[in-house]
Amino acid sequence: MKKLFVGAAMAAAVVAPGVASAETQGYVGLGFASLDNSNDGAVEDLVTLDGAVSTNLGGAWNLGFSASNADMGHGDHSHTYSSIDAQLFTNTDTYSFGAYVGNVMGELYGVGVGGAYYMGQFTIGGDVSYAQDRYDADYPITTWSLNAGYYINDNFVVNAEYGYTDSEWEGEEGDLWGIGAEYRFADSPFSVSANFTSMEGEFSETEAFGIGVRYNFGSSDLITRDRTGAMNGFRDVTRNHALLY
Repeated sequence: MKKLFVGAAMAAAVVAPGVASAETQGYVGLGFASLDNSNDGAVEDLVTLDGAVSTNLGGAWNLGFSASNADMGHGDHSHTYSSIDAQLFTNTDTYSFGAYVGNVMGELYGVGVGGAYYMGQFTIGGDVSYAQDRYDADYPITTWSLNAGYYINDNFVVNAEYGYTDSEWEGEEGDLWGIGAEYRFADSPFSVSANFTSMEGEFSETEAFGIGVRYNFGSSDLITRDRTGAMNGFRDVTRNHALLY
C-alpha cells in the first residue's frame, strides 16, 4: 500500500502544476486487473494508478507529462512497476507526433517517439522506445506498439493494439495484443474502461482482464482528450513488464 501512495503522490505532482491553465488538460486514473500466468498457474492482481497532463506552448506545440505506478501482488510479496516522462509533441486536425524522455522501473532511463493519424472517427498510431540502466548498458528494454481506435461517438471508443517488448533487464521478450473500450459519461468528467490483454513470452503466456475509471479535466469529450492530450509515454512499458514477469 505504501508503494501505491507513492504512485498517487507522483501522479498528483504531474497534474497539479497545470490545472490553472485554460489550455491544460489531462486525467488521473485508477485501474484493477487480474493476471493469469500459464507458467505457474498463479492468478495475480495488478493495481495501477496513472496520470497525464499537457499544456499548449503556442501554435501546434505542446508540453506533456505522464506517470504511472503499478503494484502486482505475487504470493506473500509484491512487485512495483513505475514510470514517469516528459514529452514534447505537435498535433493538428489530421496527425500528431512527438518524443519523450523519462524513467522506467526507477533504474532505467530512456527515450521514445510516437505519433498518430486521424481519419474521421478512426485513429491509428504507434510508439517505439528504448531504455537502459545508466550504469550498465548490457540490459536495455526495447518496446514498440501499433494501435487503432474507432470512436462510435465522441465519448465512446473501442480500440485494439499489437506490440513487442524485448527486455534484457528481465531476460524475457514477448508479443502483446489487446482489445478494449472506454466510455465517458455525458456532462461528466468521469470515464470507465475495460480491456483484455495477452502477452506471449518465451517461457509463458499471461492473460489479463482489467477495468478502470478516470477523472478527466480540461477536455469536453474522449476524442478531444485523446487527439490533443499527452502521449502514452512509458506507461505501456511498465504494463508490459508486469505481464512478462
